[in-house]
Amino acid sequence: MESGGEKMEKEIWKKIFSTIPDDELANLIRIWKISIRGFRHITSKDITRIRALVTRECLKESNLKKIQDFYKIVAAKDEDDVRDKTVHELFKLYQDGKTLHLILGALYSSPEDRHHERAKQFEELVCKKNGLSSLDELRVLTEKTEPPKQEDEHDSAHWQKKWQKSQKKNQELQKSIKKCELLLSHLKKDWKAEKQSWKKEKEQLQQELGNERTQKNRLNEWKKTSEAEMQRLKDEIQKLKLEISHLNALLLNTNKEVAAAVQTDERVESKPSESTAAARQIYIIGDPKNKLIDESENPLFHTIEANKFKEAVQTGELEDADEIWMMAYLVPPWLKKKIKNVYTQKVREFKDFPSVKKYIERGIK
Repeated sequence: MESGGEKMEKEIWKKIFSTIPDDELANLIRIWKISIRGFRHITSKDITRIRALVTRECLKESNLKKIQDFYKIVAAKDEDDVRDKTVHELFKLYQDGKTLHLILGALYSSPEDRHHERAKQFEELVCKKNGLSSLDELRVLTEKTEPPKQEDEHDSAHWQKKWQKSQKKNQELQKSIKKCELLLSHLKKDWKAEKQSWKKEKEQLQQELGNERTQKNRLNEWKKTSEAEMQRLKDEIQKLKLEISHLNALLLNTNKEVAAAVQTDERVESKPSESTAAARQIYIIGDPKNKLIDESENPLFHTIEANKFKEAVQTGELEDADEIWMMAYLVPPWLKKKIKNVYTQKVREFKDFPSVKKYIERGIK
């Protein structure tokens, strides 16, 4: 249901449309791109028959908005600056041939109330000067009244001049209408392109927002998982700390028991024999596998296989050797050379075991 303000607004524009001549209204219908059901192309003759139908279509909300925008553009480009004129200046423009609906359209399409009030005063002045009760009668009067045939040449010349001026103004108006039509077309294209740009930007922002939400959900899930894992590790660490404390206590008790046992052993253990204490430590590289070597107590022999020599060096076993005997027939040449280079002062080489036996029987120096 229409409000009081909307109804009044439509009455005003209905009144403006009533002032537009048939042929001009037919042109404006095409410019405004208003479709009339049952008519592909509106002519001035059609307007005469269906003006009421055309007016109803023009007053529809979507169409009226386009028409008001049209008059706003015309007003902005109008050299006469209709909105800045006084009532009497407006009437002078009208007398000079400016089309009535352009004056009223420029004023009523303005968002300012002072322009609407000026339009009402202008209407009253036009009706008063023409002896009319309303503007609706003005178009009918204009269309039905033929120029009077007077013998007064001065009066005839006056009307001829006024008609020519009106024609010139009408041509200018047609040019202005075409410019406005072109401008409207450009504005529609620009608006369509801008709308597409906004739509694309909106879709992009929605996609980015969706990605951000997905990322946030993943981070929240990761946070929950991490917190659970962290708590599990804390519990595990606490459990291990308790086990370590328990093992440390056991180790401390064990160390005390071992220390006590060692002290006891040291008290009861006899001192080592002089022969054992004084026994020379001789390491034999290459095991001759002989009882003489195995049963000897002084010197005390330690046999090392040739392939175990490297391991003996790494463990530091040869550091305690008084002498190193090398069985030449059991040690490869490269190893002989290495042993001689490292242990020059301690090395003694034997070509075979009989040589070893003679050396022992003679007495080791």
